[in-house]
Amino acid sequence: MEQKNRNNITINNNNNNIFMYNDNKRCSFCREDNEKLQKENWLYKKLGCANEQHRLLISKSEEQENKIQQGKQIIHGLNLKITELQKEKDKAIRDGEILQKRINELETPNRRTSVLLKKSIELQNSPPAAPALAHACNCGKQTKGNKKKHRIPLSVLLFLNPLPFAKIVKKYGIDFWKYKPMITEWINSTKPLQFELLYRASQNENSIQGFHEKCDRQGPTITLIKTTEGDVFGGYNSKSWGYNFYGDKRCFIFTLINKHNIPPTKYMYNTDITNYPDEQCVHPSLSSCAPVFGLNPRGGSADICIKSTESFQSFPTNYIDTTNVGKSTLTRSKFFTVQDYEVYAVIELNMIRIK
Repeated sequence: MEQKNRNNITINNNNNNIFMYNDNKRCSFCREDNEKLQKENWLYKKLGCANEQHRLLISKSEEQENKIQQGKQIIHGLNLKITELQKEKDKAIRDGEILQKRINELETPNRRTSVLLKKSIELQNSPPAAPALAHACNCGKQTKGNKKKHRIPLSVLLFLNPLPFAKIVKKYGIDFWKYKPMITEWINSTKPLQFELLYRASQNENSIQGFHEKCDRQGPTITLIKTTEGDVFGGYNSKSWGYNFYGDKRCFIFTLINKHNIPPTKYMYNTDITNYPDEQCVHPSLSSCAPVFGLNPRGGSADICIKSTESFQSFPTNYIDTTNVGKSTLTRSKFFTVQDYEVYAVIELNMIRIK
């Protein structure tokens, strides 16, 4: 049974315990919590950190933690990128190794060619070994069961060999096609030109009769001459070869290789020294000579005269010396020995030649 008095005192008679509640006092455990809270608050103030400042500190700590997490994510992304770059690097290294292997495979034949070329040059400088070189290279020789002629291309020799060009020409022949664009420009035709080999002295025993049989009545021609000393020169005949005086003002002679190292140069006919018609002023074809350049019907010496034995040149006689070197422009001396010469027909592509 509970009873209340005027002072809010509740009495429990059943348990014989009396609990008193006073409006002006607090219970002991509430008082202890309050004291503890006051002590903590006093400690925060003593340290200069109120409750609000504490919350701000916690907030900043959380922000720093978030930044750390973001940094970790960035580092992870960079690690992935580094891994990809490493894979690309490994692939590039493998591709480079494959490319180097292919280069080595291509260099092997070049090294072999270089070795053969070196041996051929050594043999060239050693006269007793010349037959062995000819046999090894099959240069211009025929073998049983194989009539095809084999020759090392002059362009390959020029690329691999450091010797002067004249020395190579002396051994391996005239590379007409090297000078074809220049000669085409010199001829100055309004139509496209084609060149066809008519005669090579070394294949026809340097025969004057053979020259006339193959070159007469063939229209305009280019003649290239190579001496035993390595000089290379020639001339352009705008008319057909024959046993007469012929040619016109379009004819010219030229030097390709000479001892003065003059670059390839074209020399025009001197029209001031003759009053003869154009068709009778430049080149005769005599029974004792093959190609002749620069002789006119009034006599005198020819600028170039090719014979089966000893040939000669008197340039400049009827052609103008624009390089001012004089008598030794084409060859080292007036008389020279022809090692080989070639005659090419000059064909305009819209013309039909009848042999």
